Amino acid sequence: MLQALLAERFKLAVHRESKEQRVYLLRVGKKGSRLKQTEEPDDQEVQQVRGESPPAQIVPGGIRGRSMPAGVLAGALARVVGYQVVDRTGLTGTFDIDLRWTPEEDRGFGSDIFAAIQEQLGLELEPGKASVEMLVIDHAERVPTAD
Repeated sequence: MLQALLAERFKLAVHRESKEQRVYLLRVGKKGSRLKQTEEPDDQEVQQVRGESPPAQIVPGGIRGRSMPAGVLAGALARVVGYQVVDRTGLTGTFDIDLRWTPEEDRGFGSDIFAAIQEQLGLELEPGKASVEMLVIDHAERVPTAD
């Protein structure tokens, strides 16, 4: 509905395309994953079966979530590290995540996010390249049309 409104009022035209881009690849570390599998189904897992992803709580210095698949964790990490994160763990199922690190402004008193991912989750973020789908704006008017 919003897309139709933008197309009508701003003459917005967009398309999607894939482009090779710098990303972080989320992989299982050398010592194996330390992710804690969710033990019993809850409402969030029922939502996942229907194709709805549970949200991750992202706070300064932490990501928390219950019944999160590795792909949702990758999406949350992308919001923190500033680059797309591609899940290459191969892990299935859902996990309870409580990842904590020292934010950059408080550096010197704890682990950065990369070290925390390795220490707490047994995963690694490594730089790489991957094809990422992007939304490209073909045209948009600066002033909307009148009602």
